[in-house]
Amino acid sequence: MPAAYLTTPADVVKTRLQVEARKGESNYKGLLDAFRKILREEGPRALFKGGPARVIRSSPQFGFTLLAYEQLHHLFPYPWAEQPKKIDTMFTKVPDDLSMIRARNALKILLDVHGDIGRKS
Repeated sequence: MPAAYLTTPADVVKTRLQVEARKGESNYKGLLDAFRKILREEGPRALFKGGPARVIRSSPQFGFTLLAYEQLHHLFPYPWAEQPKKIDTMFTKVPDDLSMIRARNALKILLDVHGDIGRKS
């Protein structure tokens, strides 16, 4: 959002150059002339006229743009994008035999209950 506010002076100068000058208003010869005259005649605050309105407009617009990008990215992934490699561990790998699961769980219970099991006294 700072970018929307910080680029306001450029937008003010551009708008002043596009709009025809009314009676009693300054005529501008170019970018630098417009910038200098606005700064000299109206002060630095004139360069930021409309800045808060730009921020208020840009904030929801940026949010919707980001949301749309993320949703489209999930719906249409890049075909050439590398997919993360699947790493099998004892927690993600499904054991083939139910007896191995039971044996592992029994050993965990024994170690939790009797921490000194299997040690010589």
